[in-house]
Amino acid sequence: MLFSFLSHTSQVETHTMDQEHRCSHDDLELHYEPQRKQFHIPLYINPAATDSERLLEFRGYNNRHTVRSLSDLNPDDCRAFCWKDCVIYGNAGLTGQDSFDLLSQVYQEWFPHRARDKNISDGSFFGKFMQFKREVSKLEEILRFHRSLCRRLQRLEADVPDRELYASFHVKPDGVRRDRPFQLRPTFLSVLIVLNKGWQEHGVLLVCNTESTARELDVEGSKDGITSYEVTDGSDLGEARVFHCPLKRAMKIVVSQDKERARKRTEYNEMFDEIYGSEDEV
Repeated sequence: MLFSFLSHTSQVETHTMDQEHRCSHDDLELHYEPQRKQFHIPLYINPAATDSERLLEFRGYNNRHTVRSLSDLNPDDCRAFCWKDCVIYGNAGLTGQDSFDLLSQVYQEWFPHRARDKNISDGSFFGKFMQFKREVSKLEEILRFHRSLCRRLQRLEADVPDRELYASFHVKPDGVRRDRPFQLRPTFLSVLIVLNKGWQEHGVLLVCNTESTARELDVEGSKDGITSYEVTDGSDLGEARVFHCPLKRAMKIVVSQDKERARKRTEYNEMFDEIYGSEDEV
């Protein structure tokens, strides 16, 4: 798959990665292909009378098409949500081009700023892309679903089985496998991103579950390309705070409490033969 990424000059300094987090071409390909499939065909959310009754369509374990209600999600299903920074919700009407653009932008920003507490095994990535099949007219409906999803996943998290196939980069030189439990990242539970038509030009919505979350992430309207978003659809969001900004800026905010990930940095990606990130990025 070809990406029209901006090329960087040879004067841009790349950061040297330690052996633990340096990624070979094969490592990157093994990680990227599942992300490409999950963005091209995201998890679809069907309408229902209650959130627990909503049918979710997704690629399940072993890449099989699966249809399951939210209340019936099992520990195997929970694995796909672990080690993701947040959910990216797409409202109905997004096209295949949106999925392509989304993965392209997310990957470029995520790669040089990926989490150092975890290598790229076990599906570690920035976003879990999910799309509503029927257009959602009120933002509170998306927020309510997200909270229901998180409650269900938290009940399943401790029982996620370690059944993934492990490639060479999961194994230390002494042959001892690096086992870590599958976990939901704290930001997955507290922050979400919403895409509507035209997000590439008009930006995305960043929703903080609570006002305290917004304070912790130091999100303020009218600052660094961020504006407070006035909800006009009649939604009752309670203490949630909503902001409007470009996708790249939203991603930076989500990971901003990890000092290592918040650093300006560049890194060469062997698979795409590109340098991602910029020393002078906003």
